[in-house]
Amino acid sequence: MDNKNEKQLLEDIKSLRIRPSEAEETISAIRGGGVDAIVVSGSQGDQVFTLTGAELP
Repeated sequence: MDNKNEKQLLEDIKSLRIRPSEAEETISAIRGGGVDAIVVSGSQGDQVFTLTGAELP
């Protein structure tokens, strides 16, 4: 394995280790009320979902 491939693999591993903590932070923000909108990408393009009130998402 050459240095470039090894370096890229190490960068990929680092990135993959960060992703779960970012996901946990996102879930915590949603649960804690720190999020009032999300963007979901789908077959019809990006859609924005907002919270208009505690009883009416």
